[in-house]
Amino acid sequence: MKSTPRRYIELSQLGPYPATPQIAYECGTCGDVVPSAPPESAACQCGNIIVDAASSCVTLGELAAVKAFYTQP
Repeated sequence: MKSTPRRYIELSQLGPYPATPQIAYECGTCGDVVPSAPPESAACQCGNIIVDAASSCVTLGELAAVKAFYTQP
């Protein structure tokens, strides 16, 4: 099955960072993909992306190493 190319979203230094079921974050440091609206809090392996599910808050460490993308075409 052929994968569809990711449609990336430009992120602002100031935030707030989007948190919806249609968006995920990709960490360029550890390679993990973290959904922006998970059912439980989530983070990438290196801690550069942290999503607090209770408050729908996305915290990004090194912004230059993070890409946001749409999970649906």
